[in-house]
This record gives sequence, C-alpha cells and structure tokens, in this order.
Amino acid sequence: MNEIRVVFAGVFLAVLLAASGASAAMEAKVDRFAFQVDTSGSMRGCTAGGAAMSKAEQARDLLARVNKALPELDWRAGLATSSPYRELLTSARYTTEGYGQAIDMLPGAGGYMFGNPTTLGDGLRGFGADNPDFDAPSALILMSDGANNQGRNPVAMAEGVVEDNPGMCLYAVSYAETGNGRALLEKIVAEADCGEVFDATDLDSEQGLNSFVQKVFLKEGKDTDGDGVDDADDRCPGTPAGVEVDQYGCPFDTDKDGVPDYRDKCPGTPTGAPVDADGCALDSDGDGVIDFYDKCPGTPKQMKVDETGCAIPTTITLDIQFDVDSAEIKPAYRAELDRIGRLLRDHPGAMVEIGGHTDSTGSAAYNEKLSQRRAESVKSYIENNFNIDGDRLDARGYGESRPVASNQTKAGRAGNRRVEAKVSGTFEQR
Repeated sequence: MNEIRVVFAGVFLAVLLAASGASAAMEAKVDRFAFQVDTSGSMRGCTAGGAAMSKAEQARDLLARVNKALPELDWRAGLATSSPYRELLTSARYTTEGYGQAIDMLPGAGGYMFGNPTTLGDGLRGFGADNPDFDAPSALILMSDGANNQGRNPVAMAEGVVEDNPGMCLYAVSYAETGNGRALLEKIVAEADCGEVFDATDLDSEQGLNSFVQKVFLKEGKDTDGDGVDDADDRCPGTPAGVEVDQYGCPFDTDKDGVPDYRDKCPGTPTGAPVDADGCALDSDGDGVIDFYDKCPGTPKQMKVDETGCAIPTTITLDIQFDVDSAEIKPAYRAELDRIGRLLRDHPGAMVEIGGHTDSTGSAAYNEKLSQRRAESVKSYIENNFNIDGDRLDARGYGESRPVASNQTKAGRAGNRRVEAKVSGTFEQR
C-alpha cells in the first residue's frame, strides 16, 4: 500500500459554509455517525510501501483531516477502537474541537501490537451493545485492513447491528494489502442497505476526501455538470466532464487570462495581457512582439523590430546621374525612382532625403542652384507619379561640395553629377 499523504481539504468545506447562503445549502445526510478504528497489530506495526507512519497512524491522521473538513451541523458523534474494542466518545453532540480531542486518544504505532489480533466482530458487537439507538439515519465507518481476523464472525456481527439499528449505513476505509482483507470489508458493508468501501489511497487527494465527506455525511445536491460542486454553489455551470474545478465549480485558470487551463494553448500569459480564444497573447501587427509589450503597434508585417516591437530604421541609398548642366531625369533611372516611389506609397512611415550634386564645372553659386534643381526634379517625379505628400520628401542641393570622384577626369565628373535618395524610417525592404 502506498503511504497515505492526505491533502487537507477542510478549507473547501469551510469556505462553502462561510459563504453567503452556504450553510442553508449544506444539509446533513445522517443524524449521527461513529468511526471505529482498527488498532490491531497489523495496523499498528505495518508501514507498507515504505510509508513513514504505521497504518494506524495514517488512519488517525486521515480522521483528523476529516474532522477539520466537516461542518459543525447538528450531529451526534461517536468514536471507538476495535481489536480491542474501546469506546473513546459515546454519541456526543459533534463539535470539531471535541471530536479532535477524542481522535488524539487513538493509539498509533508500537505498544501492545504483538499478539494483538484483528477482532472486528468483537468490535461490532461492543458497538451494538453501547449504541442501542443508532437506528436514526446514521453511519458507522470502519477503518481497517481486515487482516488476520479472529474472534466473533464480523459479518454476522454486522448483520446483527444492522438489524438492531434500521436505517444505519455501513462504510469502510480500507487499508487492506490483500484481497482477503478487502473482501472481508466488502462483506461487512454489504450487510447494510447503504454504504461503500473506500480505498484509503483514494482519499489522498483533496477531491477524494471531499467526495468521501459528501457521500457519507451530506445530502447530495443537484450537480448537473458532474464536477462535484452542487448547482446551488456552482459559479461555472456546464463544465465539461473530467475537467478539474475549484471549490466554486470553475475550471482552473492558472495564468488568470480568462481562458481555463484545459483550453489554454498558451499557459503562462503575462498578467493583464489581452488574449485570444485559445489563451494566446494578441500580436495584432504580427511582428512577434505581443501587444502587451509592443510600444509600436501597427508595424508593417515582416518588418524587423526590436524587443519593444518598434521597427529598426533602415536606409537605402540610390545614385541617379545627370548630363552636363541638366536637371532632366534620364529614362534609364526611372525604374530606380519608381522603386523609391512604391516604397513611400506602401509605407507611410518612410521618409526620403533627396540630395542634388554637381561636378566642379562652373561657379560654386551656379552649381548650388543646379544641384537644387536636380533634387527638385526627382522630388516632383515621385510626388506626381505616386501621389506622395511633399512633406515626406526633403530636396536639398549640395552643389559641388560633396564629390564622390575626381573632377579631373571625365568619368569622375560624370559620377559627381548625381542625385542621392536616402530613404529611412519605419519601412519594409522589398
């Protein structure tokens, strides 16, 4: 048997009880109940499965957690041991504190365990003698491994107790490590018209413990979606089958993005980030930076951006050459200008500086004016052919001040008669 590490689930029922209207919705299924804990040698001496505690200690620990999970309704409660039989609390009004004090009296490990056989029958007989009026809607819960049973026949004793107390349900929390031990507990429980055998390992989880408390002690409310939370308390009706829910019947949403974990394809979304129906953070401009972090929304698609989602500036330089003393654009360069025009048209964030240049022929003053005419010629071409706002085109004449080649040769002078278009800003190169 695996070690029982029962998760404390009392918070679940305590929250429901404290919530507005919850106490009215929580109704007792039984008027009285009693636990009978097996304290035989096999329970007090065994730590099967490498467990740190004996099975008796595990049972005592589980019972303490059940006690904390129970609401203080109008119950009468008892507690006894078997093997040997000893009554620790006789049908007293239930309180968490009082029942906890009785649980503290349960033995754990060691002591007189050797030669101490399992005598469930004697325990049931003793319980019947001490509780002759247990016939109201009631529950007797045995906690045992059913091993090495001796003494009176426990099945026959269970039959007698049920006959003397009509309306009593029999339950068992099984610590059995053999099929025979489990089978014995099932036969005992079968003597009553109502009851169930619970594997102790199944009560390890919060959900398992809550289910045990609900089935044994509380009236079942309507639970349309089958999530373990009554409709009256379910804030999220219609939860799909098998989805884990919180105490309010709502699926868990770990990253708090409004999309439950079972549908969230992007768990761990930053708190406050807008998400789509799959729980994935929105990236409206498709630049790879989610809107939550994007300081430059609306970046054109496929544009290179930095970690803040802002486009990385790019500059393109084109050379357009002219004849001597001319500002007329040669047909050979129109394709390059068209490229610049289309780029500006497609990307409103792009800007262009048009720089006109000359060779050193003529006076500096004349060349400055000539270079300005060349720049204005290119600007007009782009404005007129692509309907670009002139404010995005900065035409400047630099005269002969920025040569790129020697003015002492014909080829050099031809290279200096030019216009350079420097495009920059937020745009995508194509």
